[in-house]
Amino acid sequence: MRRVVITGMGAVTPLGNDLPTTWRRLLAGESGVDTIKAFDPSPFPVQIAAEVKDDYDPSGVVARPTTPISAGPMTAANLPSML
Repeated sequence: MRRVVITGMGAVTPLGNDLPTTWRRLLAGESGVDTIKAFDPSPFPVQIAAEVKDDYDPSGVVARPTTPISAGPMTAANLPSML
């Protein structure tokens, strides 16, 4: 059996772009669900989603251009643990 050492945790979520913010807002009972801002949702029956907010900027952590879907996990993996 191989051993694994977890050296830190990161988070990019609808509640925050780092682990301390996400954890604090989660414990406060806040929701990351809001009206969709990334595109015009009017043609669709659902108008809400749990999107990562606009203030998220992966350029300081992710060296190469990525898609929005892959940038979040790559950023979270590179963030230092704050807990």
